Amino acid sequence: MKAKKCLAVCTAVTLMALAVGCSGKTETGEEIITMKEEESVAGESSPGGEQTQPSGSSALGGIAQQVQAPEHYTADLSAGDIHVKVDAQVVVPEGEGFKTYRVKARPFEQADYDTVSHVILKDADLWDRDMEAMAGSRGFTKQEIERSIASREEEIAAAKAAGTEAVKHYEDEVGKGLEVIEEELAALKGLLDEAPEEVTTIDVPALVTVNTGNGEKENHEGKKETGWLHGYATVDGKDYAVSLDNMVTQDWRWNNFEIIKEEEKVGYFATYYSFSGLTDAQKQGAGFSADEVKAKAQEAVAAMGFTDFSFAGEEYYAIYANEENYDSIQDAVQDIAYGIHFTRVFDGVPVTYTNETGTTMEDGDNLVWPYENMTLVYNAEGLVNFIWGNPYEVEKVSDEYLFLLPFSEIQNTFEEMIFKKYQDWIEGTQMKIDFQIDQVRLGYMRVREDGNAGEGTMIPVWDFIGTRRVTYEDGEAAYDKGSAFQSWITVNALDGTIISRELGY
Repeated sequence: MKAKKCLAVCTAVTLMALAVGCSGKTETGEEIITMKEEESVAGESSPGGEQTQPSGSSALGGIAQQVQAPEHYTADLSAGDIHVKVDAQVVVPEGEGFKTYRVKARPFEQADYDTVSHVILKDADLWDRDMEAMAGSRGFTKQEIERSIASREEEIAAAKAAGTEAVKHYEDEVGKGLEVIEEELAALKGLLDEAPEEVTTIDVPALVTVNTGNGEKENHEGKKETGWLHGYATVDGKDYAVSLDNMVTQDWRWNNFEIIKEEEKVGYFATYYSFSGLTDAQKQGAGFSADEVKAKAQEAVAAMGFTDFSFAGEEYYAIYANEENYDSIQDAVQDIAYGIHFTRVFDGVPVTYTNETGTTMEDGDNLVWPYENMTLVYNAEGLVNFIWGNPYEVEKVSDEYLFLLPFSEIQNTFEEMIFKKYQDWIEGTQMKIDFQIDQVRLGYMRVREDGNAGEGTMIPVWDFIGTRRVTYEDGEAAYDKGSAFQSWITVNALDGTIISRELGY
């Protein structure tokens, strides 16, 4: 069995803890393919053993002619405790074919920051709080402290009013006893006397550096943080947190550039998360048009000159509080937004976007290199999140087209391997799995070399996308998982082998 390790980055730090603790647009065409009568012609074999077609040749008749995919694929399959229902649209990119590209991880460059800053931040200067000047209040203003005090007092009062069990639940949730919580609250109130009305700031040089682990350089605060740029920007009266992580080592290539708008509704710089549980009423009341958001995002990407990226999907996002404090997860929603995903395109053929980061590790593996990604998220007021991660350096290896297996062979592989892949996962349990596959998509995927966290090849793959429901044998629901971007099995379009999106190869 493979032991999986989850990697996560926690970006939220509570005010209470700080108070008492240490101080250019490319449109990509896709078509729904109907079955054709003609037979495809086998391509020539390349020196590396892959089937290819000479550049410019029409022998294989383009992607649609090669794969001979149906417009719609339906199936009802069962084996043991796994049931798979397929009622899927089959999506095939337009184009003559797939070519071989190599990609390498690259750090962000100064030009990357300047381009994004010009469009998203309107070239605003970066600043940070002067922690030395605001040391008496731990860097917070009087209004921020008062807001935190009011929120904590409301929580404590509500817990006490609900009785002993509610207090215990509150203590468990916070991770501290009520006596300690009230001591921290008193300490927080003690900061008010020295808290300024306004933030005292210092300038932050917007200089992009790279940390390769072989040397360090002092940042504006005198800290050894080469490869890390952090500050705030004020644009049209609104504040944005800006962070750029440029750590590049042999086994770590997780580079991320993010801009987050301060949200008045929640009182801090909040990251929105994809959220599929909204009601129709919530969607209608969100205050924006999905089509208008998509147009804004595409306009911004084009303005930044990303001509090698194109639209790859869209979904609702939300900020939501702890569900345990509400009757439902829908009631916990504090604000709604809409995210637009972009992926790289190669000769008009896109990389398929999924919600898998590719950072799962096998036993003994410590290599981290997430997939390249770019997402812009908007609420009713405008852009709230910009995320660009893990940019690639691209090299075309050959102009010859790769030979693709017909869809019938891919279908056979899927219908066999979907059971083999997940049977081990539920073996020895009392769980049942129901898959609902509603889209099958052909596109590029980056496959990294085993043992290499920085180089890979773009290859054509088929993704089978949908939802999964897990239930216990007594019928009790365990949980549902899935979205428009959840691929349950990925099949190499060249040879029919299974690829792990979690591992990246």
